Amino acid sequence: MAGSQVHYECDAHTRVESLPAPIGRVVHDPVDSHTYLREKLRAISVPAGVDTSE
Repeated sequence: MAGSQVHYECDAHTRVESLPAPIGRVVHDPVDSHTYLREKLRAISVPAGVDTSE
């Protein structure tokens, strides 16, 4: 379909595991998707009112 967007969803607390070799090069402990994504979002977010123009 031209112009359609594809998105993937999972339950809020899906357990995500590393892919086995040869796709996954490092085996990481399984993570809760909600916790993992919330931590990554927090790490890249800039709090309101912070001047980033420097």
